[in-house]
Amino acid sequence: MAKEKRIQTKTRHKINLGLYVLLLIVGLVVLGKLITFTTGLTKPYSPDLEETGKNYNWNGNSTLNLVVKSQELFVLSFNPASKTMVAIKIPEDTYLDLPFNFGRWPARSIYDLGQAEKPPLGAALLKATITTSFDLPVDGYVVTSGNFADLSTEEVLEKLRKEPLGGFNLLRQSRSDLSFWEMMQLLLKVRGVRGDKVKITDLGQSPITKSLLLADGSRVLGIDSLRLDQFLSDQIHDSLMEESDLTIGIFNATDHPQLAEKAARMVTNMGGRVIFTANASLRRQDSLVSGPASYTTTRLAQVFAPYCLKDPCANSEGDPVLSSSRAEANVVLGEDFFLKTVQRPGI
Repeated sequence: MAKEKRIQTKTRHKINLGLYVLLLIVGLVVLGKLITFTTGLTKPYSPDLEETGKNYNWNGNSTLNLVVKSQELFVLSFNPASKTMVAIKIPEDTYLDLPFNFGRWPARSIYDLGQAEKPPLGAALLKATITTSFDLPVDGYVVTSGNFADLSTEEVLEKLRKEPLGGFNLLRQSRSDLSFWEMMQLLLKVRGVRGDKVKITDLGQSPITKSLLLADGSRVLGIDSLRLDQFLSDQIHDSLMEESDLTIGIFNATDHPQLAEKAARMVTNMGGRVIFTANASLRRQDSLVSGPASYTTTRLAQVFAPYCLKDPCANSEGDPVLSSSRAEANVVLGEDFFLKTVQRPGI
């Protein structure tokens, strides 16, 4: 009798142990699936390239700048703080300087030039071109397709603002480096934008562009950089960065001239208060952003040094020029900032 009880007890222990092991395996599988699902929410939804070079996600609070290619090419800037949307139409005959050593081309050719490459990089080329030509940080791209490919700028904005399902389908069927989570945040937040808070500017109908005569006798539109900067500062500036009024110093830690001045133009267009540019004493491979924890330093890190978002970067790292900086926040440009304009994505 006692022997039978011992056998039954051992059997129960084995069954219980088997159940525990089974539950543990099921739990690990579910956890793995959950981690995969949540990770997928923050990855680019349908990018042109597997390697997008994008290493931060929009937090829903900062100004979001997108380059959109539909029937027309335009830049869309959404400011969640002021609940405003600004769209800048870029005429197809606008002559722009393309990065990655492509030279100068009309806007209508940019996407096709990129798509002709191996691997195709049309959307990435659009994003990089607007970033370098406008000196405006571009956070993502949207290339519409299917039934949405022929929508005008006005129709795209209306879809996003007034038709939740239509706006979702537009983004879902597009090529975009926005994550699913970013798309959902964008759709939810633009629903609160009133019609009088939407401004559309056609560069072809503004004093920002001027007619240029090419050597072959054809005419194109050129951009007046000073007037463009003034427009961006007035219309697309980041109100939260402007309100923080943090003083910013920009250092060039490379041997490439004019990098600090180029970055200063970009930061000023964003709404930042740049008080000086200078050359750093030491050379750097990776850019860094340092300063007090604030909205401004976070936004600067997104643009220039995303790795500083995870681990705050050291202020000087032994560089005497940086140590003596009188600015509250400092941007130090490394070789990686220069390579963004010459090294093609996906390589």
